[in-house]
Amino acid sequence: MFQANMIKNKLLVLLTFLLVFFLPTNLFFKLQEQTAYHQGIFIDYLIPKVYLTDLITVAIFLTYLISNSNKLRLNQKNKLAKLKEFFCRQWVEYKTIIILGLLILLRQFFTPYPLAATWFFCKILEMLGLLVVLRKTSAKIEKSKLHTQIFQLVLLSSLLFQTILATWQFMYQKPLFGYLPLGESRLNQVNNIAKTVWINGEERILSYGSTAHPNILAGTAVIFLYLIWMWSNQQQTNWLKKAPKLLAVPASIAVIFFTQSVSGLLSLCLLGLSFFVKTKVLATTKKLILIAVFSLFIFPIATEIFAQKFTSSFSITRRARLLKQASEMFKKNLIFGVGLNQFTVYLPTYLPANQNNLFIQPVHNAVWLVLTETGLLGLVFIILILKRGIKNLNSQSLIPILILLPIILNDHYILTNQVGILAVILLLATKQTN
Repeated sequence: MFQANMIKNKLLVLLTFLLVFFLPTNLFFKLQEQTAYHQGIFIDYLIPKVYLTDLITVAIFLTYLISNSNKLRLNQKNKLAKLKEFFCRQWVEYKTIIILGLLILLRQFFTPYPLAATWFFCKILEMLGLLVVLRKTSAKIEKSKLHTQIFQLVLLSSLLFQTILATWQFMYQKPLFGYLPLGESRLNQVNNIAKTVWINGEERILSYGSTAHPNILAGTAVIFLYLIWMWSNQQQTNWLKKAPKLLAVPASIAVIFFTQSVSGLLSLCLLGLSFFVKTKVLATTKKLILIAVFSLFIFPIATEIFAQKFTSSFSITRRARLLKQASEMFKKNLIFGVGLNQFTVYLPTYLPANQNNLFIQPVHNAVWLVLTETGLLGLVFIILILKRGIKNLNSQSLIPILILLPIILNDHYILTNQVGILAVILLLATKQTN
């Protein structure tokens, strides 16, 4: 029995390593693709997709349940009693959370595209379940020096592989393998691909790695860099064992260079700053969190000001336009929002008639995306959940907040893309990030 449990636990750790390596992979299978058309416009975000990483996640769930089945049966009565006591002690707060969660779920059945909305709700449940399992698995990994070193090497291997892909794509302006086997974008076959103007005036395609966008690749690289450093032994003097940390830095910088990602660059700079800033400064966590919250409100205003000054910058004007339309959408759907994954459905009605088929994407601000899709109902729900977490924040917790802040303010992929969501889940699941 003991040996069987050991094998199951090792399999769980192995599957976790597999998930981490394939995390930046955009390989998926489409379901019901015909449901993604709205008023003749094809909206990719509405397609239900099963990713390669979803299959690994299901394997992780099954392995975890099988390996803990005996514990669950033996402690069922005891756990139910503790759960009952826990809910009775804080019943009012948790009753509110449960009721709000059920109302949010019910809302999804009355959206223009209920399949896309409920699929996204199920995706949230999947990721929350994965977060719980990964928290427990990371605690097991941390107890073993060997597993800790392997985990660090898996993170580094994934990062280096993405760096190789990014280098090849930028140099040769085409994917290394194609969509199969790892989900590389068809860089030389798609019109709306991210590009930059190079020093000599030449237009060049930016690197995607095996993700869906250069910004996603850049953000994932920064998160991987942080995790590699956090999982390393800070007292380590052996240069060979320090190699993962030392290799991860230039690899991340190379990814930022080949993606030209502003949000990725800001995240990398804030990460670097957090490593060199004095502990006393990091200790003022509450003040810095207040500054971060303040920036959430001031950023849309700043974006509008920049859009008026830099009218030739398509990136800035596009973001400003989406923020304006998100605010209008929120005002008209104040209580319940438009529904999960429904922003792109409502967007054409807020665009000028001659632009209603141009750039149909979610608002490039995660806070505004949550507000427009869930309304005040979702806002209260999130505040009640975060209320408990804020009490436990410390200086170490501040670093992930700093990494994510530019992404939250400047993009949407941590809510809308499988790779972005998984990167955040991995960041939150790691014990060192508290």
